Amino acid sequence: MAKQKKCAYSKCEEFFTPRNMQHKCHDYLCAIQYQAEVTAKRKAKEARRNLKEFNQQDKSWLTKEAQRVFNKYIRERDKDLPCISCGNTDRQMHAGHYHTVGGNGNLRFNEDNCHKQCSICNNHKSGNLVAYKDHLISKIGIDRFKALDTKTTKSYTIDELHDIIIKYKTKIKDL
Repeated sequence: MAKQKKCAYSKCEEFFTPRNMQHKCHDYLCAIQYQAEVTAKRKAKEARRNLKEFNQQDKSWLTKEAQRVFNKYIRERDKDLPCISCGNTDRQMHAGHYHTVGGNGNLRFNEDNCHKQCSICNNHKSGNLVAYKDHLISKIGIDRFKALDTKTTKSYTIDELHDIIIKYKTKIKDL
């Protein structure tokens, strides 16, 4: 005697004895609904794949992704250190830039310009720059600090953004 199995349509609870290996539903109405579910899943998967392919060529999306990966690396790199501005360790931590990303695009992915900073200093105190500067100089030295004082903008290419994402994902794994 053949083994009973549950109807493949997600909203049906019926059990039936299949005629062959392809027999998935107990009647034709469930089969129609099941096929609609399979088609919807296939279309959703195709849409996700197309979006991923599009995103790999979308400069805005790649910039956000590169920033996300870079910030994650900074938080991992500095995980045992306190907030660079106030020294707090109890709050949510961000990757705080000394020179803002908007005004200094060339320093967006500069590791000397970005350090672990608590959410209060980063968001509510606009970076708490006076304290940040003092601790930054003691951390990286005056020469590297002076090298950060460039007022140029940089527009990253798609290939550069891909390289940045790969570089910092690798660095995160190495930590």
